[in-house]
Formats: sequence, C-alpha cells, structure tokens
Amino acid sequence: MTTKTKSSGGLLELANRLEDAARMLRDTVAQFGGVAMPAPAVKAPPTSAARAAKPGRAKAAQADGVRGCAIKGCGKPSRTKGYCAAHYQKLRNLEKTNRRPAAWADNANPNSVEDVQLPRGRAASKALAEASAQ
Repeated sequence: MTTKTKSSGGLLELANRLEDAARMLRDTVAQFGGVAMPAPAVKAPPTSAARAAKPGRAKAAQADGVRGCAIKGCGKPSRTKGYCAAHYQKLRNLEKTNRRPAAWADNANPNSVEDVQLPRGRAASKALAEASAQ
C-alpha cells in the first residue's frame, strides 16, 4: 500500500536507486572476499570556547606586537597596566586590601614580576584583619 504524491514519488525512486547501489556494492565486496567497512567518523569542528582556550593564542598575539603579561610564566597578552585580565583582578584585590607588593608596579615589563600566592579561607580573613589593623 503505497500512495504516491509528487514529492514522495521522487523519494521512492531515490530509495530504490540507493538500494540497487548498496546491493551492487555488497556483491562487489563479497566477490573480492572482503568485508565492507563503515566510513570513518568526521570530527565536529571545535566550538568557539574551545578555540579561545588554545595555548598557542597568547604567543601568536605577542608576535603581532601585543605586550605579554608582566607575571613570570603567564604568557597571556596584557590588557591593563601591563597585566592580563586575571592578574589585573589580582592586582586590584591586592590594592584594595593594602597588600600590593612593590614589584607589582604599573606597566611593568613583560615576564618580569614574580607571582604572589594569596592565602585562602581562615588564613585569608586573618591576613585581611592584620592588614586593616595596620
């Protein structure tokens, strides 16, 4: 029971042709004694988030004349005052709590400043209390 409309008639004809081609392919493969292998899977293109996270991007940006971050070993391009976005936020936090080291100067040369490990949890609140007491 098949009903033919204008569009389904073309699809049925295409399905029959594909079925004939598949039968010929199976016969050819059987003739040579092999087994038909499926086509390899195609990798999906990376998303925009994956492209932004490539480790080589910072080096390419520096080659274009953009300064690198002042923190040693960071490698990201600088955005403000010679620091990348993450280290600039850390600089703002250090300034706000009066704990900014002297080496963290504005517009420092790229890859010239040692990073600072900030305390976390109770140690952080204790350090903030000591800094505000001074």
